[in-house]
Amino acid sequence: MTRRLSLAALVLLSVALVAQTSVVAQEKEAPKPDLLREYLSEKDAAKKKELRAKLIALGVPALREAIAQLSFEKPKELGSLEFATKCPDGFEHPYYMHVPPQYETGKRYPLVIWLHGGVNGAPAEAASSAIEMWQQALGEKWSNEVMVLAPACIAQDTTDDAFWWRDKGQRNVLHILREVKQRFNVDDNKVFITGMSDGGSGSFGFAGRRPDSFAGYFPLVGHPLVPASDGTRMFWENFKGAKIYAVSGGKDRLYPAKMVAGLVKQANENGASIEHKIYEEAGHDLSFAPKEMPIILEDKIAKWTRDVALKEIDWSTDNTAMGRRAWLAISEIAEMGEKNARDFAAKPRSPQARVMLGIQISQDAEPADPVVVEVVASEGVAEAMGIKEGDTIVKLDDTAVANIGELRDALGKKSPGDDVRVTVERGGKQLELKGKFPAAKAGDEAVLARVKAFASTLTSKDEKVGDKCTFCDLTVSNVSRLTIYLTAEQVKLGKAIININDGNRFQVDLAESAELVLAEYERSGDRTLPYVGKIEIDIAKQLGAKVKPVKRPEDEEEEEGF
Repeated sequence: MTRRLSLAALVLLSVALVAQTSVVAQEKEAPKPDLLREYLSEKDAAKKKELRAKLIALGVPALREAIAQLSFEKPKELGSLEFATKCPDGFEHPYYMHVPPQYETGKRYPLVIWLHGGVNGAPAEAASSAIEMWQQALGEKWSNEVMVLAPACIAQDTTDDAFWWRDKGQRNVLHILREVKQRFNVDDNKVFITGMSDGGSGSFGFAGRRPDSFAGYFPLVGHPLVPASDGTRMFWENFKGAKIYAVSGGKDRLYPAKMVAGLVKQANENGASIEHKIYEEAGHDLSFAPKEMPIILEDKIAKWTRDVALKEIDWSTDNTAMGRRAWLAISEIAEMGEKNARDFAAKPRSPQARVMLGIQISQDAEPADPVVVEVVASEGVAEAMGIKEGDTIVKLDDTAVANIGELRDALGKKSPGDDVRVTVERGGKQLELKGKFPAAKAGDEAVLARVKAFASTLTSKDEKVGDKCTFCDLTVSNVSRLTIYLTAEQVKLGKAIININDGNRFQVDLAESAELVLAEYERSGDRTLPYVGKIEIDIAKQLGAKVKPVKRPEDEEEEEGF
């Protein structure tokens, strides 16, 4: 006998099916901030893979909304906080924060990153004390409006790779920044980076190598070319589009203000727009801070906003790990010979020749105090030549040293590869110790890559691609592969016209990718990135060049941040 469902059963079944369909549609379309938070906190690899698949299945619009609406828990403690994390250099680094006492989880806050000085020997306390300095500078007006992050370099306990301007050192900072963005509600478009001495030089380093996480830079008594002292070059064109406000001391003997002013002039003549102020009575110190901190807060942090929607990019590098600028990345470098654009080459700037003993004196020492060694950095020149904690340095070669200023002056006359003699007082006796500064890393064999890119919407019916398409004009030198990242508006146009070196023109189809959206967020922790698709271009193939790509060890490592 044929069985038939009753009318009531059919109605119930229909309702159930409609409800189930509604739930499926809701899961597909609705943002899932809680799912994203669950994914970020999951430690089990198999479960994380499942959660990742669910996030990607949401599709681009819903996934972007989930990222934008990521929820935050109210911290149990506010004010001065201390954390630690394992960084890309393989070591655990502490970092310190000022979180507004009246922090609201639903409010996005500007974040200032402070890079301490003395990277070759500064203890973690150098970062911790910076939070106290900033809390005083913020005062009542800004204390509840701005967050401050102070990572600790601790190179003396790890390696020199942790220096602010080196590849792993910059990745360390970006790793910590990403962790902070997942813990606190940071305004992605108002993250600033500053610091004193080595921290100021590190700020210049970020501006010229990984600029796109930041809205502005405030190098204080720093040097634009110190980052090149490790053999990785700096290029003036890379400062284009970066908001930089630098301050020098007129009596600074380590980085003389006139020297820095000359370099700033060169950079600005090559497209940068660095604002440089000199306090004539200041030395290599922060004596100008009471005047400058309010200016930085009122005129810069309050008003500056990051811009990644650049119409034109001009970027040079000798290292693909530092090859990205906003929506364009140099993903492979190779000698391209005659295929390069004519009269278009990267022009590196000479590094600031600088040597370091590898010592740290007390943070409380006065400028006129004797040079008493408080910390000896591991694997440094001082350790190798036998300098010990508690030694008082009284002479470098034949030059008497009575204070830290005179030691800096004496070191300023030395060059990488030089022999050195240091006389110390220890236990009532004077000892002469001998050593040698490491030779400079020449890196002359490096291949230098440069790309200039201009993007726009092209209206051209004769291109047989409709009324409009995305257009990108590329001028390249020693770039064998590159990647262009696309916004939702560009992808909607469906096609792109690429022009290389004003002669090789071709068309590509465009598509959005949820995997890319999630990967970009995981890489940077940035909830406002506009990229939903990308074009990967084999420049060498398009130009008919047979090349041997340049490979560096760090090229195989996962990149974090911009």
